[in-house]
Amino acid sequence: MIIKNILNNNFLIVEQDGVEKIVMGRGIAFNKKAGQKVEQNRIQKTFILTNSDFGKKLAYLIHNVPEEIFQVVTEIINYYMEKTEKTVSDAVYLTLSDHLHFSLNRSKEDYYYKNVLLWDIKNFYPTEYEVGVYGLERMNQLFDLELPIEEAGFITLHLLNADIGYTEVGDIQRVIQIIQEVTDSVHYYFGIDFDTSSMQYQRFITHVRFFAQRVVAGLASEEQLGNEDLLELIQEKYRNIYKCVMLLENHINKKYQFPLSPEEKMYLTLHIQRIVANDSEKQ
Repeated sequence: MIIKNILNNNFLIVEQDGVEKIVMGRGIAFNKKAGQKVEQNRIQKTFILTNSDFGKKLAYLIHNVPEEIFQVVTEIINYYMEKTEKTVSDAVYLTLSDHLHFSLNRSKEDYYYKNVLLWDIKNFYPTEYEVGVYGLERMNQLFDLELPIEEAGFITLHLLNADIGYTEVGDIQRVIQIIQEVTDSVHYYFGIDFDTSSMQYQRFITHVRFFAQRVVAGLASEEQLGNEDLLELIQEKYRNIYKCVMLLENHINKKYQFPLSPEEKMYLTLHIQRIVANDSEKQ
């Protein structure tokens, strides 16, 4: 891997087997010149420039964004992949660096945006949100700032949108919207406030999250009930809860053209029943 050009102290344009790449690493370009070999053990990330537009955007950010921003972004992404055991697209290095640079500039003017999805992100994606909070704290420490907690939500959204597992099913904000619609329906139908720390709620939200992803992607559940009598039994036993599920089905089908399968109706009924039962026990 030979150095072609030095972009700054932490970024190099290199060539390997006829392929041009940008490599990133803290101090990787220190005392280096074009034509020399790259120290492999100092590489933190390699970007293959198959997309010229991506390369141009990355080069622009490298020349216009403080080097510390890229280091924070790398720390955030590494922590996210470690904590969630998932992978993200390279695009997040661009979008998150650009966003944090924008937040840094806004902080100088003491101007911040309200994140209307903060509650939803925190409650529907708690593990991912922890990473967002970590990113917020690192920004505040490194730049001696007091960015508001809303920033943790914005960081989380960037990570979710870049998560390979989520980008395959579409816009994460649409997923969050569907989760909110389902939880609001249950909340208002039964007049209950969710105990977000309970195991019942966590299981319910996990199920609804995957359901919302399938709705956005237009993917029907692959699970087969195999026993229609079981659904009839549950429908009879939990009549009021099943009625709520039918109202949800009508809403989802009408708004997203996504009919609920018998399996989905059964699982939703059981999850909602546990939520309602847990609320009743507390009262």
